[in-house]
Amino acid sequence: MARRLDKERVIKMRLEESLSYSQIKKITGISKGTLSDWLAPYPLSKERILELQANSEQRIESYRNTMRLKKEARLAEVYKKVAIDIGFLNKRERFIAGLFLYWGEGGKTCYLSFANTDPCMIKFFISWLRDFGIKDEDLKIRLDLYKDMDLQKEALFWENVTNLAHQNFKIVLKKTSLAGLTYKNGFGHGTCRIVVYKKKPFDFLIQSLKFIKKDY
Repeated sequence: MARRLDKERVIKMRLEESLSYSQIKKITGISKGTLSDWLAPYPLSKERILELQANSEQRIESYRNTMRLKKEARLAEVYKKVAIDIGFLNKRERFIAGLFLYWGEGGKTCYLSFANTDPCMIKFFISWLRDFGIKDEDLKIRLDLYKDMDLQKEALFWENVTNLAHQNFKIVLKKTSLAGLTYKNGFGHGTCRIVVYKKKPFDFLIQSLKFIKKDY
């Protein structure tokens, strides 16, 4: 919670006072590496950069902006190549992609289950299950959330991600708090676990993995 408040304070300083990384670091004591992550979406305006151009701090800021633009341009070119190389996934390719995802992240005992914090991964996996003919009413969603979260807000977030009805969901509250974690969760919405209590698709997935693993 404290870290989130620090981030909100830093963003407010950036937007309202147009301060550089060095200026904000001097006030808050927060490292420039952290500020760079938090403030990447809020670059200084050209006008503000001109105001500070005689200042070494401004030159550093300008350099960061230049490097950021170069990185974005480089990654855009890589993305274009990737889009051509990968192209459209056919049904078989999509099945194998989901199968390997299940191999890494899915439950292997008793029933079909899959858990992750990445909303895009959850979307893909639900879509993948629907390819098997699994109906939405068969999808049980368990949300592992922390006690200091806004539970209603997070439940709504995952309902929108999955496009599933409220009755599909169950919330499991963790004893620890999100603010007390020593590591950072990149998505910050808890863990979404998908469960399907159907034997046929589970057996199919396990035997598919057995087939893949036979040569290794």
